Amino acid sequence: MEFSKNISTNIFGKFFIALLMAFVLAFPIFTHLADHSIRLWDESLNVMHAINMSLTHNFLIRFRVPDVPDMWETKPPFLIWCMVLSIKLFGYNELAYRLPTAFAGVGIMAVLFYFFKKLKINAAFLTAFFVGLILVSSVGFYKLHVVRTADHEAIYMLLALLGLFHIFCAVEKNEVVLKSIYLAALFFCLSVLTKSVAPLMFLPGVIIFLLVEKKLLLLLRNKHFYFAVILFLIPIVSYYLLRERYNHGYIQQAFNNEWLPRYLNTKGEYNNENYWYYFILMKNEQFAYFFPFVFISIIWCCFFVKEKSLGRFFSIQTLSFFFIVSKGGNNTWYDFPLIIFSAIVVGLTLRDLIFITIDFIKLKQKNMAIGIIALLIFAVPYFTTVYQNTNINTHDDSPEMCYGYGFRALQEQNIYTTKFFVLEKYNLQMAWHLKDYVEVFNQTKHYQVTRINDCRKLKVGDVVMTPFWEQKDSLHQQFVCKTLLNENNCELIKLTALKQ
Repeated sequence: MEFSKNISTNIFGKFFIALLMAFVLAFPIFTHLADHSIRLWDESLNVMHAINMSLTHNFLIRFRVPDVPDMWETKPPFLIWCMVLSIKLFGYNELAYRLPTAFAGVGIMAVLFYFFKKLKINAAFLTAFFVGLILVSSVGFYKLHVVRTADHEAIYMLLALLGLFHIFCAVEKNEVVLKSIYLAALFFCLSVLTKSVAPLMFLPGVIIFLLVEKKLLLLLRNKHFYFAVILFLIPIVSYYLLRERYNHGYIQQAFNNEWLPRYLNTKGEYNNENYWYYFILMKNEQFAYFFPFVFISIIWCCFFVKEKSLGRFFSIQTLSFFFIVSKGGNNTWYDFPLIIFSAIVVGLTLRDLIFITIDFIKLKQKNMAIGIIALLIFAVPYFTTVYQNTNINTHDDSPEMCYGYGFRALQEQNIYTTKFFVLEKYNLQMAWHLKDYVEVFNQTKHYQVTRINDCRKLKVGDVVMTPFWEQKDSLHQQFVCKTLLNENNCELIKLTALKQ
């Protein structure tokens, strides 16, 4: 079996191809990244925490309102720290909030290129590019909570993937590489500080792999393994104890929210009785284009791929994580690690099958043949998925998410109205979204925005913002109204006189 090792021997050709690869993989992540207003639920809550942390400089506790710790979202704050840094660099805006997760999405693919080259994977860059194409051609790579919103998934998976690769590097030979052990501990520590217990769900797969490869004892007999475990635990335990000191009851609440009670669905909030929830989700939506290759690829990577050890490592992770996450709570974004692991084993397999095909039919122009076959495989999934998931239509947003467009237009259109009311409905998810914008405009742009939920509190001369038609109709029935701006149906209205 003769494999092509280089795409091009010309240095300029390689540079051009590297730029092309980077563009193809990064474009879907960054295009139209800031067009959407802050999304409801988790993104709006994370943004609220980042705004409060940036304004108060309290980097220990995630506050829902100043001086009131959030006891609903109890994850450690590494994501929020990254968002605060982005805010300091780029200001208070949707792009700044989302850049950390977007860069983490690119980082996941950069990790593949780096480690495939480091591990001397056959046709390393081409293989990593195939895996990256599979990722950006999968719907689950773009869904809310992943690489295009200010959520935990992308950053925790980047750090966990770094940890997993370093674990593999530490044990791939018959001796333990000390640097890799300590780096694995560090990256897993940061991953836990991003999304609590989630990264620990990969450890059973690691243990199974070590048992299969008969290298578990090799690791356990090395004293540096235990030093690395201590290095992993110290920052995590320190954070939880320190937070408990200033926020009594935090550890118990974090346990209930993030650990066994949630995983076992004892609270009943994340339950789905169908054990095959993620199987169906991956098959029908999240990984639909490449799902038929997954099981064939797992078999291929375990027994036939040239890099059998790496193939087994991620095949075991794919199966192990699937069985673990399927037993726990169900949310569409929980399968993001499954998408990454599946993409790796499918990418390794497709590379082999493409090279086998080329060698079998004895084509002389191998590079051109690889390009044509890859185009045939990836063109439709890539362009279809990228278009569907990055072609933003803000007019499809529900009224609850339209306040952001009104506040954005307020600045962009230079409307000199700094004191106004916003009409809201009592809705927790909408309240977080609205609070994000109100807090920024009041605290950093010196506006005087007041939130109210009753039109009867308004009087002639007031200026009010609302995206809800029933509230607008009520205002027009009571007052003579002048529309100052209208952006995505979010209107800023001046009440000029009472109607007779």
